[in-house]
Amino acid sequence: MRVSIGSIANTAEIASIVRYDPFSVMDKVLIYSEADQFLTTAERYHRDIIDDFQPQPLPKPKHNYLDMIVKQHDRALDAQAKGIDFTQLTHERWPFSCFAQTLARLLGHKAGISAFSTEQLETLKAAYDTLPALSESRLIGAFEHAEVKNLHHILWQLQQQSEN
Repeated sequence: MRVSIGSIANTAEIASIVRYDPFSVMDKVLIYSEADQFLTTAERYHRDIIDDFQPQPLPKPKHNYLDMIVKQHDRALDAQAKGIDFTQLTHERWPFSCFAQTLARLLGHKAGISAFSTEQLETLKAAYDTLPALSESRLIGAFEHAEVKNLHHILWQLQQQSEN
């Protein structure tokens, strides 16, 4: 066993032997060098005695940091969500060819888009360019609401839908 022995100014580590005298006071131990030379006496350390030290309970924290972090995160998400313009996210427009093909199908033209004349295609293109929120569901709704199922009445219904 190694024991530190020394003064405040000079501490040296010396290999030593710890003994106690079973017929004397058990609170003192005798420390000898490896050469069996008496060095000093010391207080016996009682490892088997457990201190009745009870730490004081910590006071409750003023703030619940997890809740604060969650609230801060929610506020950041709200601020970010308010700044998103969702109309710009769907910037892809329904293609003109799909618009014309769907209209031809609704009108019962088996030839599809090739059933329209050049004038009709120009009219469709002009209407397509003026209706930015055009979709298949809007076209079907306009077709259903049209009094007469022809090109001009359907386009008129589309314009009425976009104004509302």
